[in-house]
Amino acid sequence: MTEEKRELNEQEQAFLRRSFDQAQQRVGEEDVEYVLKKGQKTLEDLEKAPTFMRQVYLQARLLYLMLRDWWQDQYELPWRVVAAITAGLLYVLNPFDLIPDFIPVIGMIDDLFVLGLVIALIRSDLRRYCSAKNLDPRDYGL
Repeated sequence: MTEEKRELNEQEQAFLRRSFDQAQQRVGEEDVEYVLKKGQKTLEDLEKAPTFMRQVYLQARLLYLMLRDWWQDQYELPWRVVAAITAGLLYVLNPFDLIPDFIPVIGMIDDLFVLGLVIALIRSDLRRYCSAKNLDPRDYGL
């Protein structure tokens, strides 16, 4: 298996699921504020990612916009959705996670997995947000 085709093994996936579940329990408003302050730069970096990651960039951007709109009282969300988005984006913002982000392409595998967990958990909420903002959910793989 080449490095570029590396996938997370079952143990790594289980570890990330547990970490994500625990992170959701600990999220507070200060974490939301941190994500919103630091997230824009990360989104700019993701925008430069390889073409095959375009959909992931769009989904991460949608998560960020949804969180920002909630923070600015422009869109209502249940706290469980806010916590899931925040926990997922906090993980992506952390350069020293399961697979360090400074390793090109490989370093994003765990980030992609965590973003996938968030998307799966709040997919219906994302579709409602798209509808409210006149966005086509298909553009985001929803």
